[in-house]
Order: sequence, then C-alpha cells, then structure tokens
Amino acid sequence: MKKSSLLTLIGVGLFILSNLYYLIVTYCVDAPWEHDWYDTFGKIFQITSFIGWILVAQFFLALYKKPE
Repeated sequence: MKKSSLLTLIGVGLFILSNLYYLIVTYCVDAPWEHDWYDTFGKIFQITSFIGWILVAQFFLALYKKPE
C-alpha cells in the first residue's frame, strides 16, 4: 500500500470515528451540552475530523500531481 493511500485510510478512519462520536452522543445522551465533558470531547473530535479531511485532501492532491 502506498504512503498516500495509507494516510487516506487513516484520514477516513478519523472522520468515521468523529462522526460515530457525534452519533452516539446525539442519540444516547439527553442534553449533552449540559455536561462538562461535552465541550472538551467536542473540540477533540472536531480537530480529529479536520485532520481526517486534510489527509483525504492530501490523497487527491497527490493524484492531481501524479505525472502522466
């Protein structure tokens, strides 16, 4: 597996992990914004999602720059 593909796989995994967190919090916790941990974990998973998008974008940039 090439480095670019591996980084993209990691990025997609981070993005899925972030979405899974928000799915669980939304459906399993009543009024999660009232808890102290919600803000902290929310910021961590927002950063995780952002890193995931950067890794996926890196893959498409590598495809675009690939010599013909």
